[in-house]
Amino acid sequence: MSDEPILLDSGEYQALEFALGRRAIVEYEVRSSQPVSVHLVDDDDLADYESGEGFSYFVGARNRKRHFERLRLPAGRYFVVIENEGVDPAAAVCDLYY
Repeated sequence: MSDEPILLDSGEYQALEFALGRRAIVEYEVRSSQPVSVHLVDDDDLADYESGEGFSYFVGARNRKRHFERLRLPAGRYFVVIENEGVDPAAAVCDLYY
C-alpha cells in the first residue's frame, strides 16, 4: 500500500482494494495511532457494510492499535476495511503482501 498514513476522523472508514489473479497467501498489518477496527471483505461484503446491514468477513478484529493477519484466499477482488469507531482522530498505515 502506501507509506502515507490514512487519516480517519471518528466514524470514518477507508476500504483499501486489492485483487488476486489466482489463489494466494495474503498478509497484512495495520498499525494506528488510536484503536481501529479492521476487516477483510469481498465485493458483496463491502456492499453490505456500506449499506449498514450486517456483513460477513474473512478475518477481522475491533478496537486495536495493531492488526496482523495471514491467510490463503481464492482469486478475486478484496478490501481491507479500516474503521475508526473511537472519538479521537486516528492515523493508520497498512502493509499488504500477496
